[in-house]
Amino acid sequence: SADEQKLRERFEALDKDKSGTLSVDELYEGVHAVHPKVSRNDIVKIIEKVDTNKDGQVSWQEFIEAFKRLADLKL
Repeated sequence: SADEQKLRERFEALDKDKSGTLSVDELYEGVHAVHPKVSRNDIVKIIEKVDTNKDGQVSWQEFIEAFKRLADLKL
């Protein structure tokens, strides 16, 4: 879908080291730039909830779930 394509583009833009996953810092920098009220701790909490393989990184599938949770924060 078009929405999924936009999310994929955002994911790839945030993935500064092109590892295929997002670190806490990569996700925080991207989200904080758009939503300054989001704290690094908010990002850590979201990652803890969506990081299904517990590697401390956010994969594409985990990013989709994280994005839904960010939307729930009512920014």
